[in-house]
Amino acid sequence: QGRRWPADAGSSAPRTFSRVSKLAEMLSRTLFLAVAAAVAHADPMTFFAEDINDAGDGGVNEVPPLTEAPLADAARDEFLSFITDPDTEGFEAFEEDEETPLTIEFSCGDGQSVNATITGVGRVESQIKNGQYPISGLKYFRTRSESFEVEFTEPIAAFGFYGVDIGDVQGQLTITFITGSTLSGLSSIVTVDHVVDGNSGSVIYFGIIDTENPFQRLTFANSEGGRDVFAFDEFTIACPQQVQLSGPPSQAPSEVNLCAYGITDSSGTVCCCESCGACGGCDCDTLPGGAAECCPAAIITNGIPCLLSSDCGCVLDVDSPAVFLESGENECPE
Repeated sequence: QGRRWPADAGSSAPRTFSRVSKLAEMLSRTLFLAVAAAVAHADPMTFFAEDINDAGDGGVNEVPPLTEAPLADAARDEFLSFITDPDTEGFEAFEEDEETPLTIEFSCGDGQSVNATITGVGRVESQIKNGQYPISGLKYFRTRSESFEVEFTEPIAAFGFYGVDIGDVQGQLTITFITGSTLSGLSSIVTVDHVVDGNSGSVIYFGIIDTENPFQRLTFANSEGGRDVFAFDEFTIACPQQVQLSGPPSQAPSEVNLCAYGITDSSGTVCCCESCGACGGCDCDTLPGGAAECCPAAIITNGIPCLLSSDCGCVLDVDSPAVFLESGENECPE
């Protein structure tokens, strides 16, 4: 895991937040099934999660960095679980304020390498400002441009990255993947499911694996270029030979770490969200997150299964007798 920005780097020590947007929450719950289908059919796989920076509530722009991003980290870990010896660029080797074009050498393993060149408008910075900051180390890539490109000397099969402060000024991030080194190559566009017009300083992770159509160019587009500034860190790539879509059980998503960031009820049937502070009990519907995230009966009624370590407000054991709890189980006596 990358080193988070030290808590004493800003004017006040930032808290740790793990509240995920509803959109990212729904996506994370379907990720396991999407990955399982992709393994069977070699379709592209995408990985995504978002940690909201609650310090940005109410439109606050200057916020302290998150010291942890457990949901984004979980998406990254799922992405990396399919890659052997991935290589990651954290922009530490570049000079402060060094502008594009930026050239990066990535290892493909076995002594092979591929170069990437970032073009467009952007530069390497280290300053924490307006909700932008590095994920690891001291530097990150910052851009307010409508678009920038990353071109590789050879096709790659996987690409992942952290984004910081994405979309807080109504910007929507989309990425175009082009299979060839020229615009005549096949292309596909992915709209990243981050919150639009959300909180400053939030953190996302996005990754994609496509072994059927390795890509050689990426175009990052910002619908509010010139207004909404995006920050990026920890670009990770893998060449086709580094991607393993099948392997021993330890490489596949599993239930071992379910509810890793939540709270289980006493029977181990459901996973409440960490923000609740407790799972169930008298007036659990008044806890942060409400009944859907904090009351076992409501969670069971909703029937959403836990599939990833980052899921909460979900059912862990659908076969448990506790599934038949009455809806009034957690009401306080008159």
